Amino acid sequence: MYLSRTRYRGLRADVDHVQDIVEGVKLAEPAAIAEAAHWLSRVRRLHGPALVVPVPRSRVDRPSLLPLCKALVERGVGTEAGVLVERRVPVESSRLRRRAGLQAVGAAQHRESFTTLSPMLHEAGRPLLLVDDLSTEGRVLTAVRVMSGRAKR
Repeated sequence: MYLSRTRYRGLRADVDHVQDIVEGVKLAEPAAIAEAAHWLSRVRRLHGPALVVPVPRSRVDRPSLLPLCKALVERGVGTEAGVLVERRVPVESSRLRRRAGLQAVGAAQHRESFTTLSPMLHEAGRPLLLVDDLSTEGRVLTAVRVMSGRAKR
């Protein structure tokens, strides 16, 4: 959910706090990861041997979301956290491409930029929780799901 500061003036302090947490998670700050995991662990419990997996970042030079995934497992969300897919090469930001009048990066282009690191990704029937700091149109999530055998190409 995205909250605009101008539409939710009464919630400004809460919105600012949440935005600080999100920014801290993106920068792999331990306090922000702990707080985000605390709140996210209340949202959903997975049953069975669920794998908690960070979605690859668009830029390969940004910290992974693996620390957040591990913190979620510590709080009972899933049973294992691991990096199963990484980017071999960075991709352009879809937001910046659209601003320049170009098409956004498609799921196929994202998939081509990935490399699979672990065979655990393909374990049939194992629940998979994908953790991302941003999801707009779902192209990256779709690409990871296709690579895991959980979606059509």
